[in-house]
Amino acid sequence: MPQNPANPRNGPKKRNRPEPYEQITNGKGLPPMDNELQSIIEELASIQRRYSHIHTNFDRLEQKISHIEKKVWLLEHRTSSLALPAHLNQPVRQV
Repeated sequence: MPQNPANPRNGPKKRNRPEPYEQITNGKGLPPMDNELQSIIEELASIQRRYSHIHTNFDRLEQKISHIEKKVWLLEHRTSSLALPAHLNQPVRQV
C-alpha cells in the first residue's frame, strides 16, 4: 500500500512550515561559518554547560537564606508567623 503524505494514518504528514533559518535566508540555507566564529560559539557552549548549575545553586541558597531570615525574625520577636513583616512574608521562588 503506497503511503500518502497528506494522510497521517498512512505515514508522516508533509511539512509545509519552513525551518526558521529557511525563513531568514529564503530557503537557501545558512552561509558557512568561519573558523573563528565557530570556535567562539563552541567555547560559549562549553562555558554554558560548565556553569549552568550555578544558577540553580544560587536559587537554592536564596531559599535557605530567606527561610533562616524568617526563623531569626520569629525568634527575635517571639511571635507567630502570621505577624511576619511583608518583606519576610514573600513566597520564595521555587527551583
